[in-house]
Amino acid sequence: MQRLAWVPAWLSGIATVFGGIAFVVSGTPGTAEYSGGWFWTGVGSTALGITLSGFVERARRRTTENLSSEGGSFQIALEQGFLPSLEDLAKMAGKPQTHRQRDYQRVLDRASQVLVISFTADVRVVVYRLTDAILGSQELAVENSHGRRGKPKPFIEGDGGRGDAVFDWIEGGASLFVDDLAVRKLPGWQGSGKGYKTFISAPILIDGKPKGMLTVDAPTPGDLDETDRSLVESLAALVGVAFALHTPKDRA
Repeated sequence: MQRLAWVPAWLSGIATVFGGIAFVVSGTPGTAEYSGGWFWTGVGSTALGITLSGFVERARRRTTENLSSEGGSFQIALEQGFLPSLEDLAKMAGKPQTHRQRDYQRVLDRASQVLVISFTADVRVVVYRLTDAILGSQELAVENSHGRRGKPKPFIEGDGGRGDAVFDWIEGGASLFVDDLAVRKLPGWQGSGKGYKTFISAPILIDGKPKGMLTVDAPTPGDLDETDRSLVESLAALVGVAFALHTPKDRA
């Protein structure tokens, strides 16, 4: 993805400053004034700002041409995705638990749309969320998807195949980029790859524990590259804040 060299440094600054404000508003843990929602908004915004700062710097070093058209499309993605999502997270934090669904869904929609706009026309973006499946096992269920047609399937723990492989990976907490599935064979991932040949996946974490996964895939090797990993990680962090604000404390 040869773009983003023009992206201004103030983008990461906004997220970081917003995080600082949220920390102030949240108050001190253990006091009557403490707001856990604002605290998690601060954590997510600060992490997003730091990650974006590194991402933008890498993109600047890489990108030397075709900036006007590609940069324009990503500017739209930033304006329609990142910044509005921060506003939605702030709204979520200020509402009772039972009134956060609409803002939560908007954050997921915008995170997915950012990736669809930023990459090729044929990408698919899927947000998975950890839920309890039948017979006591766990499942990464589809929470949101955008882009290329084709209904994504859940990953079920204990299936002896792709589900187990994904659950083993997600526990590590690190993102995964596969540039060409025909070249890089992943043990236990058989059955994956229908309709796509390259993908990036990032765990969605709350308190360092995996609660979901954000993945983007494309049909042609080369549509995604190593530099794109930072964008997926940033959006996974943002979605993680939405998960934390949306989930009752006794289920977090």
